[in-house]
Amino acid sequence: MLVVDVLGWNALARFSSSETWYGKTIPDIGFVQLAVREVPILKLASEKFYLKIGMEIATLGYPMGNLPLTALGKLNQASPFLRHGVVSSLFPCPTALPHGFTIDVMQQGGSSGSPVLRTSDGLVVGMMSSGVPEWRVAQSQQASLAYSLNTNISIAEPAHILQKALDEFRKVQAIKVDTVPTLAEQRAKSPKPDKDTGLTWDSCLTY
Repeated sequence: MLVVDVLGWNALARFSSSETWYGKTIPDIGFVQLAVREVPILKLASEKFYLKIGMEIATLGYPMGNLPLTALGKLNQASPFLRHGVVSSLFPCPTALPHGFTIDVMQQGGSSGSPVLRTSDGLVVGMMSSGVPEWRVAQSQQASLAYSLNTNISIAEPAHILQKALDEFRKVQAIKVDTVPTLAEQRAKSPKPDKDTGLTWDSCLTY
């Protein structure tokens, strides 16, 4: 595990469309540049009709932030959660380049920004953005309380919108790469311990 610096960030502030737009008024997209280069990348899907209703997808992220990572009262996990589902709907209907889409993976705090991967080839078809909550009211004689429940209808931004936002981001903010260390160089600065940790493992298989 490496800790790297943040060199810059930017969030989409304006958005316009030449036709009726059925997605979010301003797509929930932001970019962060880290002080590292030559890292493995995820590729964005770009062909028409890359999103289809019923298509199997998976997400990688950190729902509920650090709570599940410390579920045992200590740091017990550092890797993200892999979750699986399908594309539930497309905005406004099945089309070559939809304005948004939903998946049947529950959106929770920390899930925003998780890539939505097409399981057939691993290409990124979108990014988790928000959820559709179910609102309820608890009533007593003295007062009423409105509260929301998470649902399995989660909204995602499609890959072609992510690509357009990234292209615009590159126009307005130069991405510095020449002076940024590579991942290999970062690893060399933080080598694994040379000494034995002293940890031993017992294995038990039950059939």
